[in-house]
Amino acid sequence: SLVSNSSELFQLSESINEYKIDLLGITETHMPGTGTELLPNGSLFVHSGRTDGYKRQGVGFTLSKRIKDSLISYTPVSARIITARLHSRHINISVVVAYAPTEVSCDSDK
Repeated sequence: SLVSNSSELFQLSESINEYKIDLLGITETHMPGTGTELLPNGSLFVHSGRTDGYKRQGVGFTLSKRIKDSLISYTPVSARIITARLHSRHINISVVVAYAPTEVSCDSDK
């Protein structure tokens, strides 16, 4: 699991600072439900996961402290897709974070 506990969220915030990342899409978050969380470095983490409580699948994105106020809206489509709208100086930007099931997944997931 990538960010399913607080120590992994802390490591994520440290990496965002180290690599100077403003926007990062993340798959396999393994976080149930939908929500937002402020990371220790001031970045915003937004996620969409399963609604049945299982800590599997999940997608999300982070916005750095510098650009987090540009978030207009986000839509948690499913545990595999999340979209966001961001305001920039001249245009609005749409972001999609998604991933497809692997080949070994059951046919109903494909």
